[in-house]
Amino acid sequence: MNWNDGRLITLQPDEIAASSELSTSRLYVVFLRNHNGEETNPVISWQNNVRRITVSSRSYAIVFSYGVSEISVSMDEDEPGEIECVLGSVDKPTDTTGVHAAALTVDTVHELRTYSRFHAVPSGRRYTVTIAQLDPHDNLVLVRMRRQQAKVTVLNTAAHQHEPNVYSTPAARDKYDTEHGGRVVDDPVWGDGGQFVWMNANFSKNAVMRMSPD
Repeated sequence: MNWNDGRLITLQPDEIAASSELSTSRLYVVFLRNHNGEETNPVISWQNNVRRITVSSRSYAIVFSYGVSEISVSMDEDEPGEIECVLGSVDKPTDTTGVHAAALTVDTVHELRTYSRFHAVPSGRRYTVTIAQLDPHDNLVLVRMRRQQAKVTVLNTAAHQHEPNVYSTPAARDKYDTEHGGRVVDDPVWGDGGQFVWMNANFSKNAVMRMSPD
C-alpha cells in the first residue's frame, strides 16, 4: 500500500506499506504497535537493505531512519496477527487520522493518548518540558524529534511494561539519544525558531506533558 503520507495504518500478514518520498536529510521514526498475544517479526526495508525486527507481544518497536529516500514495512503471511504502524518526523504523518495531533502550547497540561503528536516552534529561549506518567504500574516512551536529531525518553522504567525494542538504519545510529527516568522527567529544550515534534505510540494511560519557559 502507498504510505507516503505516513498515516496510522493496520498492517495485516502478507501486506507491505511503502513510503517513497522521504528527504535524505531528515530523520524519520517508524512506530510499530503489536496487540497480539504473540510477538511479530515484520521486515523493514530501505534502499537495498532488509532487516527483520521483533515487536514483542502487546508491546511496540521504534525504528529510526536517516539518509534514505524510501522505507517499507512488510509482514510475512504466516505472522500471528496484525500490527499498527505510523511514520513520524517534523513533517509526518501528513494524514493524522487516528493520531491526536495538536500544538504544544506553553503552560498548558496536555494529555498523551495512545497515539499523540505535538508540535511547537518555541522562540529563542530555554524551556522545560515536564513529562509525567501518572500510572505507577506502567511506563511511557516519548520521542522528541527535530529535522536531524531525536531523543527517546522512557519514564517509570521500574514498571517494566511495554518498553519497546529500538532499531535504526546505519546512518541513524548517532542521530538519537535515550534517557531513562522515574515517573516524572524534566526535559530542557532551547528554542531557535525551528520545529520540535513529540510523538508516542503507547499502551500507557494517564500520562501528561507541559512546556514552560524557564
